Order: sequence, then C-alpha cells, then structure tokens
Amino acid sequence: RTDIVQFVRDPHKGMPLQAVLLVLLIGAFFAARRVLKKRPAGDENEAVLIGIFDRPYAAAFFTVWFFATRYGSPTPPMIQELFTVLAFIATLRLLQPVIRAEFMPGIYGLGVLYVVDTLRGVLAGALVVEPLLLILEGLGGIFLIGWLLIARKEAIAAVKQVSARQPVVVMVIRCVLIYLAVGVAAGAIGHIRVARLIMSGTLTAGVLALALWAAVRVFGGAMAVILRLWPLRRLRMVQNHRDLLVKRVYRFLAAMAVLGWTLRLFERLGFLDPIQAFGSGILVLKLERGSISISVGDVMAFLAAVGVSYLLSAFIRFTLKEEVYTRARTPSGTAYASSRLIHYSVLALGFVIGLGLLGMDLAKVSVLAGALGVGIGFGLQGVVNNFVSGLILLFERPVHVGDAVEVSGLYGEVRHIGIRAS
Repeated sequence: RTDIVQFVRDPHKGMPLQAVLLVLLIGAFFAARRVLKKRPAGDENEAVLIGIFDRPYAAAFFTVWFFATRYGSPTPPMIQELFTVLAFIATLRLLQPVIRAEFMPGIYGLGVLYVVDTLRGVLAGALVVEPLLLILEGLGGIFLIGWLLIARKEAIAAVKQVSARQPVVVMVIRCVLIYLAVGVAAGAIGHIRVARLIMSGTLTAGVLALALWAAVRVFGGAMAVILRLWPLRRLRMVQNHRDLLVKRVYRFLAAMAVLGWTLRLFERLGFLDPIQAFGSGILVLKLERGSISISVGDVMAFLAAVGVSYLLSAFIRFTLKEEVYTRARTPSGTAYASSRLIHYSVLALGFVIGLGLLGMDLAKVSVLAGALGVGIGFGLQGVVNNFVSGLILLFERPVHVGDAVEVSGLYGEVRHIGIRAS
C-alpha cells in the first residue's frame, strides 16, 4: 500500500510518463493495424510478427511493463512485481497465436506458480508457512514438467524447431526436473535459502523467457511496420530486401533477448552486482612485458573497433549498391571499384582506431609500420607487387568487372578485381 501511494503521488516514480506512454502506444498500435489491413504481409515470418497488432491493448501494456521494469527504473520494487504479474496476462495474449494449444495448460500453471512465488517473496518475513509454500511450488513445477514429458511428448516432437534437437530438449527438461527435486528436498530439511534460490530462479527463468519471446515479437512487428511507412518504403533496399531486413532484425532481437534474459535473471537472483565486479576485475587485468602494458579491456576494445568497422563497411556498401549506384546508373566496374576502396578505407580506419584504443602510441606505430613495410617489401616482393597492382587497377580502372579480355591468346571475362589478385 505504501509503495502504491508513493507511486501515485510522486511523479518522479514514473507513473505520469508510463500513463502517457500507454495512451500513445495504444493509439500507435491501432494506427498500425489500420495500415496493415491496407498492405498485407509478405512472407509467413513477417505475418507472424505483425500479428501482435491484432491485440493492441496487450501489446501496449506489455511495452509499458518492459519500460517500467528496466534496469535502474525508478518504479518501486513492489509495483514492478505487480506489473510483472499483470504483464503475464498480456504475454499470454501476445503468444497465444504461436503456442500450440496442447501447451497452454502448462503455461497457465506456470503463471499460477509464479503468482504464488511472488506473493511468498513479498510476504516472506511474515509467513510462518513459507517452507510449505516452497515445497508446494517445487511439487507443482515437477508435476507440470512430468505432464509435459508424458502427456505432451508427441506435441513436443511435432514442433519444427524442437524436432531436430528433441534429445537435447528432453535432457534439459529432465535436468530442470532434478533441479526442482533438489529444491523440494532443501525446503523439506530446512535449507530455506537454497529452496528460495531454486524455486524463484526456476519460475523467474520460465516467465522471463516467455516475456522476452513476446518482446521479440512486439519489437520485431514494430520494425516490420516501420519498414512499410513512408519514407522507408520508398527506399529500394527496403523494396527489394524487406523480408531479409525483417529476418535480420528478428535475429538481432533474439540475440538481445537471450542476453537480456541472462542479465534480468541474474539481477533478480542478486548475482548481477558480483558478476559485474568480477567482470570489471577481469577487464582491468593487465599483461605487462617490459614497456608494453595491455589490459584485457584494451584487447576487447580493439576487437570491437575492428568488428564494428567491418559491419559499418558492409552496411555502407549495401546502401550504395541499392540506393546510389542503381539510381545514378553507375557502371558496374566503377561501382565495384568504389565499393572495394570504401571497404579497405573503413577497415583501415577501424584498425587505426583499434590501435589507439589498445593504448599504442600511433607515432611509434607509424615508425614501426615503415620499418616493417621495408622488410616486407624485400621479402615478399611478388605479393607487394600484386597488392600495388590491385590498387592501380581500382584507381585507374583500365578494366572493369564484366570486361572481356585477351592475354597471350587466352580469352576471359573479368569477374573479380581484388586487392591482391584479379
């Protein structure tokens, strides 16, 4: 009651912002549903994603819950617990079209157990029967998993994503079954902290997995709708590769969901701060050899800079190919040469930035690179010759991709101009 009153009266706790966000999202989701009625979905995956707009109220409330329970949210903890229980209903509404009907009773049972565990966690200091509740939660979880393994064995095998990995899935389910049995035994012999950790952790993991699955559908569907709106729908890379873009976004969201599931679960169980402290200690760990001192964090920053430069280069080249070269009617040879030069330039820039993040003095690096260049020039004259020749071909463009050439009586077509060989 105190948290509710504080949440309502204190605007700094986030209630006004969340109320406004809920109203705006309901309006936006209804508008998106009207747009989708005029423009039907493309492939089956996109149709599944945009199906969430058939339930605008559930999608809007779920998104507000996702915002209100984020890491560092000012919303009081008890209100977050209440939001999570209510959001589970919205989660079931959003996932109902993609979950087989045979599994829904088990999902409802998981929700009931989670509500009981939430109430037990809130009233833990005032409950004399807490050990009994923990044992009942564990027995309920064991019953649900046993029912899933026995009564729904054929339904599990019929799921496409599971059928290829059915032995692994069954093994994981059995490990969870054993884990819950250990929790029941711990509660029975009086190890309440162990029982709390096992029961709360297992139920939270299940509910979070469902919630983040719904989050992937909501945000993936929102991205699919955004790609249909002006001015993005006028872009040629959207017109030609919209299904591919939606799949890439979906995969990215799925990866972020797995990461978020891990972080949120650790946060809920109280493991996040120790893991962060341990990770910080690993990152500042230094490898010193003479005057060279490099930390693990510096190496990670170097690898991240190189990886980001590669992704940035791929995105720039994709955008130029779809939006610039086709509209400007650039010859294929010129387009290829420009893309290759941009690729090498962005990679070189990322490498230099990575060396700076690595803590190296770029002035010393340039001297070292000059000395190495002389040595490599003498030792690998053929490779360096080919390298320079590739640059000359790309800059001067005496031949283009697609040209027919004759060399010493051999006829051929130029298909690829590389930096080392063509």
